[in-house]
Amino acid sequence: MPGHHLFGCMLWLVVLIDTHAMDPSAGYEMGTQQDDDSATSILDDDGIVNLEPTCGPHEVTVTAPDSAGFPAGTEVATWVAEDPDGDTLLYMTPNPHELLHMDQGGTISTANRTPPGHWAIEVVVVDRQGGAIACAIDIHIESPLTLTECEQGFAGPNCQYECPGGAENACSGNGICSDGLAGDARCTCENGWGGEDCSVESQAKCPYPVPTYYLALADVSDGSTLGRFILDEKTSVTRVDILSATGRYQGTYDTTDSLLKFGNGVPTDTGEYVIEVTISYEGDPIPNVCVTALGLYVKVQFDSTSGSRDEGEYVYLSLSLDAATSQSVTVHFSATDVTAEDGKDFITIGSNPLTINPGTTDARIDVELLSDDFLEGDETFIVTLDSVEPTSHVKLGGNTDFTVTITDTDVGRISFDTSTAIVSVEGDHYDLGLTLNKVAEHDIEVNWGVLDGTAVEGLDFTVLSSSPSRIYAGETTAIISIDTIDDSLFEGEESFQILLNDPPVSSSAVNMDIRAGEWSTADISIIDNDWGTVSFDTATAAVAVEGDHVEIGLTLTIPAEVDVKVFWSTQDDTAEVGSDFATGSTNYPLTIPAGDTKATIAVDLIDDSLIEGEESFTVHIDSTESAANIVIDTSTCTVAITDNDWGVLQFDSSTATVNEGGRLELGMTLTGGVNQHDLNVHWSVVDETATEGVDFTMETQPAWIYAEDSTGVVAVGILPDDLLEGTETFRIQLDSVTNSDNSATNVHVGSLATATVSITDSNIGELQFDTSTTTITEGDKNIMLGMTLTGGLPEYDLNV
Repeated sequence: MPGHHLFGCMLWLVVLIDTHAMDPSAGYEMGTQQDDDSATSILDDDGIVNLEPTCGPHEVTVTAPDSAGFPAGTEVATWVAEDPDGDTLLYMTPNPHELLHMDQGGTISTANRTPPGHWAIEVVVVDRQGGAIACAIDIHIESPLTLTECEQGFAGPNCQYECPGGAENACSGNGICSDGLAGDARCTCENGWGGEDCSVESQAKCPYPVPTYYLALADVSDGSTLGRFILDEKTSVTRVDILSATGRYQGTYDTTDSLLKFGNGVPTDTGEYVIEVTISYEGDPIPNVCVTALGLYVKVQFDSTSGSRDEGEYVYLSLSLDAATSQSVTVHFSATDVTAEDGKDFITIGSNPLTINPGTTDARIDVELLSDDFLEGDETFIVTLDSVEPTSHVKLGGNTDFTVTITDTDVGRISFDTSTAIVSVEGDHYDLGLTLNKVAEHDIEVNWGVLDGTAVEGLDFTVLSSSPSRIYAGETTAIISIDTIDDSLFEGEESFQILLNDPPVSSSAVNMDIRAGEWSTADISIIDNDWGTVSFDTATAAVAVEGDHVEIGLTLTIPAEVDVKVFWSTQDDTAEVGSDFATGSTNYPLTIPAGDTKATIAVDLIDDSLIEGEESFTVHIDSTESAANIVIDTSTCTVAITDNDWGVLQFDSSTATVNEGGRLELGMTLTGGVNQHDLNVHWSVVDETATEGVDFTMETQPAWIYAEDSTGVVAVGILPDDLLEGTETFRIQLDSVTNSDNSATNVHVGSLATATVSITDSNIGELQFDTSTTTITEGDKNIMLGMTLTGGLPEYDLNV
C-alpha cells in the first residue's frame, strides 16, 4: 500500500508536469469556464465520477502603490479557484504575459513594471485527478486616490503610457518626452533629430537655440508677427502649427524677413502654446520639427501711480488688464507704511488677494482713509501689486506701485488767548497765553515778535520769554511771560504789541497746515498811575442865531507831557448836520498841545430860509488819544440855534357860504418862508345864528400843513334838518400854530384869522288858505279862515 500511494503520488506529479507543459491551443481537452462557475462531471477509466475544478472570481481589482503602478516582481494579488472533490489545485499561465504572471499557488505578480490600467490574463486550473479548466481574469490596477505625478518617462492620467525609447532612455536622449499626468508620451525632438523616438537624424537643422516667444494678448491679431525664426538658405519651412490644449492655429512664415506670423484665426485667450515649425532640408526626405513655446499673457497694473484724498474719505485704486481672459486672475497686493500707518490712518477694504473675473478687465482696491482730529500733515503710504496668478497667463505691468497721499483736513489755528490785554498797574507781571486748537503729533515751535508802541521794550516792559515758544506734542498751550516797569512819568496808558509771524510755525512743522488764528496780535496796555481830565467848559453853549459862528471850549485839568487828541462828534437833535450846522474837518480830532490845557471846537451855523423854529444839536467828547493818562468828565455840550425865519398863516377869505347838508373846506395859506416841519393848526368856532352840533360839526381838529407845503384847509360838516330857518351864520377863527409834536414854531396867525360862514337853508315853506270860499251868516261878528304851512316847520314865529 505505501508503494501504491507512492505510485499515485508520482503519477499525480507526472500529470501536473505534463499538464503544465501542454498548450491548450494544441488540442488539449479541458473544461471551459462557466458563467455560473458550476462544475462539470466527467467519468474516468475506472467508471468513477470526477468533478472538474471551477474558476475563481472573473475580476480582480487592486490599487497601485503610486501613479507609476507596480514595479517588476511585485505580488499583486492572490486568486483562488475551487474543486468539488477537494483536490489540491495548480494554477499556471499557459501563454507568457508581458506584464503579469500567476504562479502555481495562485499568486499574481508582475513580470515587468505594470502601470495602472485594465489587464487580462488566462489561467489554467488543474486538479490531481487530471481535470483542468481555462479561466479568463480581468485585472484592474487603479491609481491611488492621491495620484499627483508620474515617474519620469511615463504619461497619461494613470501614468499608463511609457515614453518612446523607454522610460530610462526617453526619446533616445535626443528630445523631450511629454510625460506626467497631463502628458501624451510624445517626443519633441531636438534640432536635427526625427522619428517617433527621435532616433533618426535629419539634415534639416532648427535654429539654435530655438527662440521662445512671449506676447501680450492685446497685441495678437490676424497676420501679426510672432517673432524672428532664422534658417539657413537650404532649409525651408513647410508648416507652422500653434497648438493649445483646446485647439490648433495655423501660422505662416515670411521668408523675406524670416518671421513667424499668425495666420487667419488667432488665440483669444492667455496661456502657453506650443509652436511646431516643420522644416525640410533640400533632398532630405526626413523633415524636422522645431518645437518652441509661445506665451500669451495679459498685463495687470494700476491705471495711475498716485493720487490723494482727504482723510475720512475713500480712495479707489483702479487696476486693469490690457485684455480680458477666460480665467480668473488673482492679484496679491500689500500696503507699505511711509508716513501713514496701516490701521491708524487707513485700512484696506475687501479681499486680498483680489479676483478679476473671466471676461472682465477692471477691478479696484478700496481703501478707507480714517479720519482723526490730530494735526499730522499730509501722510503717504504705498499699495503694491506683489504678484499675480496664474503666472503663465498674467504678468505685472509697469505701474505696480500706487502712492496714496492722505490730505490732512485738520487745520491748526494758533492764537493768543486774548487780543487785548491790560496790565492793571505798571510794574505788574503778565503771562500771555498761546493756544493751539488741536493736538499735534509733533512739537510745534511758534514764532512771534514784539512791536513797540507808546510803550518801549527796555523802558516800559521786559519780555522774559524768547521766540519761538514751543508747544509740545500732545499739548495745546504755551506762555509768553512779561514784566512791566514801574516809573514816575506822567505818560498815561501805554501799549505795545506781540505778533505771530506769518507763518507762525517753524520749518519743523511745515507739513502741517497751521495758521494764525483769530487773535494773531495781542495789544498789551500798561496803565499809568497819573491821571488828567478833559471836559467841556459848559454843558450848554449860549444860544446863537442861525448863520452865526459858535465856539465850544475844552479844558484839560493837568498839562500833559505829550499832545492830547480829543475825538469828538456831533449828534443831531432837531438840528441836522449839513442843513443846520457844519463841522470843519480841520478841528476833528481836536489837539490839545503838550503843556497846554485849552482848546476850542468851532461850529458854523447855516442860515436858511426854512421856517423851523428853535433847533438844537449836541457835541460829544468820544475819546482821547494820548500817551498821557486822560479821562473824560463833562462829555456833552448842547448847542441851541435860534431861527431867524418867520411865517404868517391866515385864511384865504374872510367869508364863505355853504348849503345845508354840504361840507365846507376853508382854505388857508402860509407865507414868509418854507416850513421845514409838519404844522398843527389849532382853530375854533363861534356860534351866531348857527349852532355847533345842531347845524354843523368840526371835522379836522387840529388842521395841518405838511412840511415844505404852504396850503391847508379847515373842514366843517354842515348838518341837514327839516326846519325853516333861513340863512344862518357862524365864525371860524385861527387860534395858534405849533409843530406836529406841539412844540413851538416860528409861524404865527395873520390878520385874516377869522372867517364868517353862511349856511343856506335848503327847506322852502308854502303858506295858503285851507279853502278858497266860505259862507258866513249876516250878523256874525267873526269869521275864521284856516291856513296851512307846508315844506317844513318854522324855527321862529311867523307874522302873516
